Amino acid sequence: MSDKIFKYTTVFFAITSIILLTAIIYITKPDGDLDKIKSASKDFAFYYTNYDYTKAQDYYDNMIYLTTDQLQSDFKQQDNATNIKIMKQMEVSSSSDINDIIFTKVNSYTAKAVAFLTVRTKSKGNDTRESKAVLYMFLKKVNGTWKVSTLEPY
Repeated sequence: MSDKIFKYTTVFFAITSIILLTAIIYITKPDGDLDKIKSASKDFAFYYTNYDYTKAQDYYDNMIYLTTDQLQSDFKQQDNATNIKIMKQMEVSSSSDINDIIFTKVNSYTAKAVAFLTVRTKSKGNDTRESKAVLYMFLKKVNGTWKVSTLEPY
């Protein structure tokens, strides 16, 4: 009888050890998506707040490339020709510093990010103005690439 108990106890602890070891390996394994989420968030925040009237078309091309869903449709449907014309007439340019980005992976296909920026804008005849901005981004994984699907500027 005690031999049986010993065998079952040994098997139980062996199985429990394997399960715990698997869980520890899974928990400590780095998530490759986190770097990609941070990079996608940083790229979007940078390109969204950095533009130059001499390269206005590039701005829209970057926004379309970095976005998906309704946000991408919005950039595609905007009257880009009119916006580009206004940017060129007003000689609008902007630059920014990304002060911090906080992000989290919600599940395998969605993530959230918040970017804190210092933005400097300049237009013809006006001094450079500096302001703080916060961008709330929702990201989706599309064909292995993280893209911003929703943007809520603060």
